[in-house]
Amino acid sequence: MNAETSWQSWLGSQGAAVPGPYPVSQAAIGYLAEALEDERLAARLHAGEAVQAPPSFVTIASRVPNWRPADAHGANHFMRAMLVPLPVDSSVNTAIEQHYFQPLFCGDIVATSSTITAITPKRTRLGEGFFVTEEIEHRTQLGTVVAKTTNTMFRFRRGPQSSDGPRVVSVRPAESALQVPDGHVGLLSVPMPITMTRLVVGAGAVRDFSPLHHDVDAARAAGHATAFLSYSFQLALAVKALTGWVGDDSRITRLKLNLQTPVYLGRTVICRGTAPLDRRQACSLPFVLATEDGVCTMGVADIAEVKNI
Repeated sequence: MNAETSWQSWLGSQGAAVPGPYPVSQAAIGYLAEALEDERLAARLHAGEAVQAPPSFVTIASRVPNWRPADAHGANHFMRAMLVPLPVDSSVNTAIEQHYFQPLFCGDIVATSSTITAITPKRTRLGEGFFVTEEIEHRTQLGTVVAKTTNTMFRFRRGPQSSDGPRVVSVRPAESALQVPDGHVGLLSVPMPITMTRLVVGAGAVRDFSPLHHDVDAARAAGHATAFLSYSFQLALAVKALTGWVGDDSRITRLKLNLQTPVYLGRTVICRGTAPLDRRQACSLPFVLATEDGVCTMGVADIAEVKNI
């Protein structure tokens, strides 16, 4: 079987359900609150409230162990898109979209099953490669579908033009990246410096220990300027900003990120968005994550109507 036939055979293929290794816990939610410096979430935990997990926590709960004993059984992967046999040596996530149907509570165990829905050959400034898209379904131990994720990554063979790392978009964070329509208000989050400590604590909180997110030498070897935030931490950071803007009573039903350039070590990231003046109404809320390099991530969140105010 040649390489092309091999990867084409993966189109439409669905993997078996892979259970996450640990139940959702108050401690794990607390670790995430620490990494995000989320004062509101931390205060609720400290007060002993029965706090449900933030919606993007489904990604954390789904992640399989980064290490397991040699005699352990079970799948040892999180994303099947990384398993498609392709003639490549690098990868980068380009977009992720999550739909949230039910909240996660302490004690829930999340299993995921992934279907490869698209593999598209493409030449980009990073090199020759393939955009691989997978649909991931997240279920609890009761069989309840709590979320669905669509993830797209670019898997590629690096060319010489990518050796200095990806380009950045020259839009300063102080400049307006979003138009504020009538009846809406512009919103900002608290700026967050991306230190090495932040990268390490964040990697632990979201359980993503790819060397790209905490090892400068590994990141540079892969063609990046330095280490950078994972998409899982960006999801969590966006959720923190969104709930801070629209309130804990609001429910996020969809979150989509288009990842344009990494949030690098040494930068300061801020979330900017717009929201209706009436925070109780359902809305689609656009936002960006930006640093000194410019806009790094374009996002949009769907917020459900608040009915209990």
